[in-house]
Amino acid sequence: MSKKFHYVYVTINLINEKCYVGDHSSDDPNDDYLGSGILFNRAKKKYKKENFKKEILEYFDTKEKAFNAQEKWINEYNALKLYGYNISPKGGHNVRNSLSEESKEKIRQKKKGKTPWNKGKTGIYSEETLKKMSESASKRIKQKI
Repeated sequence: MSKKFHYVYVTINLINEKCYVGDHSSDDPNDDYLGSGILFNRAKKKYKKENFKKEILEYFDTKEKAFNAQEKWINEYNALKLYGYNISPKGGHNVRNSLSEESKEKIRQKKKGKTPWNKGKTGIYSEETLKKMSESASKRIKQKI
């Protein structure tokens, strides 16, 4: 079901003035949604919800347009780490090329030296499950080709 309002907002920490820029779709622009980024959620826990103020910056007719506009507002508010709570210059970490080089390096460092949870383990999956996984992977590869 489609939401009625699509917008970009900024949520400002009233204590340290750091901010978080995001996009949101809702039937009620006055809902109590403040944001959901990783760093922002930590800050909400630390400073409490009542110490944040949300301001709607711009409305759009589609969710996609609102999402795409985040980058402009993240730059405008200097909302990336150190000065704000955004970790992506594009406003979302599930988008190609959205993570900063610093974030990518931190992820690499965290993964360094860790072995996959299933390395060296056998008998985890049944033959039937392995067959289904293989078929699914084959389909994805064929679709890409």
